[in-house]
Amino acid sequence: MKLQGFNIDQNIQANKSEIVPLLIKSRTQNSKLNRLIMWLIDKETRFFSIIAVRKISNLNYISGDVSLLYGSDSHILWIKRFAIPGSSFIGLIIPLLLFLLLYINRENHNKIKFRRHIGYLFNEYTQKNYFWEMIKLWKKTIIIKTLIYFETYIFLKATLLGLCLMFYQLIALKYKPFILNMYNQLDILSGQYCSITIFFAVVKYICEQSEQYNISELIQNLIIILSIIFSYPFIIKILKVYYSKYKLVVLTSFQKAFLALNSLSF
Repeated sequence: MKLQGFNIDQNIQANKSEIVPLLIKSRTQNSKLNRLIMWLIDKETRFFSIIAVRKISNLNYISGDVSLLYGSDSHILWIKRFAIPGSSFIGLIIPLLLFLLLYINRENHNKIKFRRHIGYLFNEYTQKNYFWEMIKLWKKTIIIKTLIYFETYIFLKATLLGLCLMFYQLIALKYKPFILNMYNQLDILSGQYCSITIFFAVVKYICEQSEQYNISELIQNLIIILSIIFSYPFIIKILKVYYSKYKLVVLTSFQKAFLALNSLSF
C-alpha cells in the first residue's frame, strides 16, 4: 500500500524492527532491575542478621549464626567495618541515590531513552508520585529489620510492624500513588489484611502460652481464611491471564489428542 510515494507497509515493518527490540530490551532490563532489588533486600537481611542478637538460655548469640556468641571482639569488628556500612549503603544510600536520580531527571520521565533504563521504578505510579518505589523499599527495609532485630520480642515486634503498616496505609491513602485506582485499593487492602493477621497471630501466641490450644487452632484457621480471601482476587486474575494466553494451545492439544484417540479406535 502506497500513499504519495510513501510505502506504508515498509514503514510499519521498519517501525516494528525498531520497537520490538526496544520492548525486549526494556523487559530484560526490568527483569534485571527486579532481580537486583531482590538481591539488595537479601543482602540487607544478611547484614542486619549480623547486628541482631538472639537470646538462648540467657546467652546472647548472633542472629545470623547462633553458633557464635554475640559481642566478641571479632564480632564487634565485623559490625563496625562490615555490617553497619553495608546495611547503611543498601538500605539507605542506594534508595536515596535512586530517588535523587529520578528527581534530577524528573523532566525526562516521559522520554523513551530514560524510561527504557529505569522506567521500572516509576511506570506504575502517577507523575507526582514517581518516588513511591523508594518508599516501598524503605518500608520493606524497616519490616525486615524489625523482624530480625526483635525476633524474640513478640509483642514489641507485632506493635512495630502494625505501626509501620498503619503509617504506610495513611500515606498511601493520602497520595494514592498508583495510576490505576484498583492498585491503590489493593495496596491499602493488603496492608489492612496484614495488620489484622498480625493481631490474630499475637492472640494465637498468647493462647499457646496459656495452653488454650483450641482457641489457638481456631485463630489459626481464621488466619488461613483471611489469607485465602486476600489471595483470591490475585489468583483469579492470574488464572484469567493464563487462560486467555494458553486457551488456543490447550484446545488445540485436546483436539489433537481426541483425533489421535479416534484414529486408534478405528
